[in-house]
Amino acid sequence: DALVPARRLTGVENALYLDDSGSMGGALLPIGKEVLGELASALDGAPTRVVKFGTDKTVLAPTSPALGARAPLLSALWDASSGTTVMWDMIEADCRSTWTPEGGKLRLYVLTDGHDSRTGMAGMHPMMDALLAAGFDIEVREREGCRSLCAR
Repeated sequence: DALVPARRLTGVENALYLDDSGSMGGALLPIGKEVLGELASALDGAPTRVVKFGTDKTVLAPTSPALGARAPLLSALWDASSGTTVMWDMIEADCRSTWTPEGGKLRLYVLTDGHDSRTGMAGMHPMMDALLAAGFDIEVREREGCRSLCAR
């Protein structure tokens, strides 16, 4: 992924970030996978990139419109094995290394059970400011709280 140059973002694309930190283990991961399945169906046909993150990032699926068909494989690869939750810096770096803003819109979906281990939820604002200053048109759609989903 690091060897691939950033490409122009001219249309609407999605990036789906999956919290793969240890805190997602146990009962939270199956709930997260259920949400992943719902999102995969809803985003199917739209260009979507899938990355799991913890201490480091792992690209599970490069940008492709066929997200729904890949949902079972993505679910199997999401295993809560990636250390601590380092979210906002990783998302910013991933966006900058993947796309160059060229008038398109980037929708970021974050499935997480909590907040960034370094900056908490406050890290979202500097990330957004940096991406906006770089010329990105960003929408963040956060699905914090697999915990809140447990109430279903």
